[in-house]
Amino acid sequence: MPEHPAVYARRAQPGKNNRKRRKENNAAPFAASSQTRMNRNSQKRRTPGQIRAGNLRLGLILLAVVVVFFVSAIVKQVYFGGH
Repeated sequence: MPEHPAVYARRAQPGKNNRKRRKENNAAPFAASSQTRMNRNSQKRRTPGQIRAGNLRLGLILLAVVVVFFVSAIVKQVYFGGH
C-alpha cells in the first residue's frame, strides 16, 4: 500500500537532526492530535445489564449458526449420502 503523499514530504534528510522527523513518520497521517481524544462519554456508558444482554444476544446468534451448520450436515448425509 503506498504511503500518504505528506509522508514523502516529511522524509528525513541525511545529516540533519532526524529525531523529531522520525516520530512524525511513525504517526498515522490523519491521526487526531493529543488534545482531541476519542474517549467514551462517561454519561453514555453501558450498564452491566446492557452488557449481559448484548453478550446473551451474541451467544444466541452464535448458537443459531452452529445449529444450522450441524443440521445442514445431517441433512446432507441423510439425503445426499451414499450407502
